[in-house]
Amino acid sequence: MKLRGLKLQLQRDRLRDVVRRFVRPGQSVLDIGANRGVYTWMMSRQVGTDGRVHSFEPYPGNVERLTTLSMSRPNISVHPVALSDSDGEATLRVPRYHRMAIDALASLRAGIDDDSVQIQVQKRRLDSLMQREEQALSFVKCDVEGHEDEVVDGGWRTIERHRPVLAIEIEQRHRATPMMDLIGRLVEVGYDCFFLDEDGTHPIAAFDLERDQLRYLTDEFVPHAMPHGYVNNFLFLPS
Repeated sequence: MKLRGLKLQLQRDRLRDVVRRFVRPGQSVLDIGANRGVYTWMMSRQVGTDGRVHSFEPYPGNVERLTTLSMSRPNISVHPVALSDSDGEATLRVPRYHRMAIDALASLRAGIDDDSVQIQVQKRRLDSLMQREEQALSFVKCDVEGHEDEVVDGGWRTIERHRPVLAIEIEQRHRATPMMDLIGRLVEVGYDCFFLDEDGTHPIAAFDLERDQLRYLTDEFVPHAMPHGYVNNFLFLPS
């Protein structure tokens, strides 16, 4: 694990300030869709030796990376599963671009191109995994490439019980239903929603789907290299 590489990625990422602001020493936090561990590493530093980072990642190569990271950061618990709305097995689809598998875009979402790498993985509900968790869960980062509704469904009791701060990547291009359905559902149970862009944090009322997402979806759109100005990170604060 090259920590220098992780640091460089965080310097370019708009979510880093959210993690620094809301993740505190001693907390228990979740990294759902941990990928190669950029946020797992950062949150591990933030929570310190008295805290705990639960890192969820189904892609085998990334599980190995996270396990290696956890050997030097013992406050990390690696869960080699995909979170969803049921327990069992699922197909993880990893898209290819120019014949290269892009693990950062791996998802349980159906509809990914037939040329994707397909891997059978275990899936679990957050509620079933966290039902015996005694420490309050304070922060959740979720990046699951279009599977966020199922993650929320499978973790609804946990969300209601702990009311953590939520940082969720949401993109209309992945969805058959309006993304505001998920946002509205969380607002209805007492969350205030904001979106993040290069200028900072803004109330959801200022979000414009056409301006902030859809206009970028041209033939030149490359999902693993998001264009400047594209908005897909949303912050939910318990009110």
